[in-house]
Amino acid sequence: MKFNILLILAITLIAPVYAGAQLYKYYDENNQLSFTDDYSKIPIDQRKKTKTIPEVKPKQETVNKTQNGKTAEDASASASAERTAALKKEFSELSELKNKLDEQYNELKKTEKALSVPLEDPVPLETLNAHNKKVEGFNKKLAQYRKEHNAYLERVKNYNEKIK
Repeated sequence: MKFNILLILAITLIAPVYAGAQLYKYYDENNQLSFTDDYSKIPIDQRKKTKTIPEVKPKQETVNKTQNGKTAEDASASASAERTAALKKEFSELSELKNKLDEQYNELKKTEKALSVPLEDPVPLETLNAHNKKVEGFNKKLAQYRKEHNAYLERVKNYNEKIK
């Protein structure tokens, strides 16, 4: 849910870079908020509910020349373009990290489910020891996942501060 909100904010702030591109917002079959610029990628049953994100047009301002012949707007646009490029790169990195963490989470859930199956009584000592080792390994992986996930959340928080 937090990622979806971040995605909405990022798209809203980065949308001026894609001037002229039409963006569509819809909920996919898993009820996840999704965005696309290709109408054909929207499931047919969702097209009536699809919302179009309006194009953001920059304001026209007067041009002031500086000593080197460049306008203040040119310098500002250059700095803005660099900032936007850096934010897009960071957003991409965060998206990749989110996908990696989602994969790890899904693997952990599968392992948890497999380890949750009750052992049949009586349990031989060797089987019990092997099971306990698997649980210990799972707990280590879970602790590592939580550490990485918390670091990811901190990076997202910092990113959100940058785009305010």
